[in-house]
Amino acid sequence: MYLRELGMGLLRRWYFVLIGLIITGALTYTAFDKAPISYSANASSVLLPPSSTVGPGGNPFLYMGGLNQALDVLSKSLSSDQSKKELLAPHEGADFDAGQDPTTSGPILLITAKAPTQAATLAAMKSVLDAVPSRLLTLQVELKVPPASRITSTTLAIDAKPTLVAKTRTQLTGVVGVLGLAGTVLLTGLLDGVLINRRNRRHKASLAEEPATQDVGTPVENLDDDTKAVHKKGPAAPKKRQLRQRGQSSPPTEGDTLANTAAGPTAGQPD
Repeated sequence: MYLRELGMGLLRRWYFVLIGLIITGALTYTAFDKAPISYSANASSVLLPPSSTVGPGGNPFLYMGGLNQALDVLSKSLSSDQSKKELLAPHEGADFDAGQDPTTSGPILLITAKAPTQAATLAAMKSVLDAVPSRLLTLQVELKVPPASRITSTTLAIDAKPTLVAKTRTQLTGVVGVLGLAGTVLLTGLLDGVLINRRNRRHKASLAEEPATQDVGTPVENLDDDTKAVHKKGPAAPKKRQLRQRGQSSPPTEGDTLANTAAGPTAGQPD
């Protein structure tokens, strides 16, 4: 009986776990399918010193020191809210970051564009990259920098294909999966405990109803010797009462016979 109840309990728990795993799998797949994804593409542009600094026939890459300050000004101008609004107006859902390339010490502007689709990502990146020379020129014209002293720029590198950014989807899917497994374990224990308590209550209720349908009494084997003697003599009493009611005397016992013999013959009886 114990092994049977143990087997039923294990089967019931595995059933709950299986149902929980199915629900968790469905929720995890839904989260993976519906989670937002985006694409990323990079482009870089390098600032070049003015012709007055390089001189005729000079190499501009040898005179790039001191252009990092100009790069900071350019990146701040491109990353302003107004500038982003103008550059990303045709590309809904797109965004970009512009700043110095952290992997180099030179005046290299790194542009990282993000969008929900590959086409929007490439379009946003190209829009920002094309705006670099014009924005750089505007900043210097406003400062009335002579043409011979103006800093220029040129494209250094550009991604031909965007990269899928699935970090948000991976995190959301992982959270849903972990919560689903934890919920499965907790609910399995809770439901199993409820069923066990319900079974115990039914068992106690059935035990409480048994005395009403069965003969209640203390077994004779559990009584002491005096009580056993009373129980043994009990059945003879009703017979004596019945004999008296019918006007019959009870048969003489061995003690009465011995008493009559000792007393001698009674009056009216022959010796």
